[in-house]
Amino acid sequence: MSRLRLLDGVSAHRTACVAHQPTRDEKSSQDEKSWRNEKSARNEIRRASLPLDRSDHSCRQARQWAGAALADWSHPAGDEIVDDVLLVMSELVTNAVLHACGPIRVHLERRPDGTVHLAVDDGGPAASSRPHDLAGEYGRGLDVIAALAADHGRTTALPCPYRARSWATLTGGDR
Repeated sequence: MSRLRLLDGVSAHRTACVAHQPTRDEKSSQDEKSWRNEKSARNEIRRASLPLDRSDHSCRQARQWAGAALADWSHPAGDEIVDDVLLVMSELVTNAVLHACGPIRVHLERRPDGTVHLAVDDGGPAASSRPHDLAGEYGRGLDVIAALAADHGRTTALPCPYRARSWATLTGGDR
């Protein structure tokens, strides 16, 4: 064994560590604590925000960020609410990129009752935006949001440079 010198001049012996193997009862107790911690984490309000550039990549970046946040908050990929949140996030960010001016900021909030609230702040309506083509590929985003969300709308956003906020609230049983 080697000797270690401590600050007060007291010496100590280095000893080998032996790993403790948990018994069946201890494992059960650990599993229960883990389940309680996960349950407790689901009962907390979780919030996150992300500023975005107005670019063609903003939509993909917002989806990836939202998916990672939801996974971190114990919503596994493939969970119905995750798919719905990602689609609604895509629609709201696309609308901000195409029809608004100024910077974009996205928000995500998971509430204790399991609902997920998302919002997209922008600089307000642009002087000119892409024309609506109802017969084409565009113009159905708000219909998609209305079909998936328990509630949605548009309000004022603060602080400057953000002027408008589009938002939606989703629950697991909205469809």
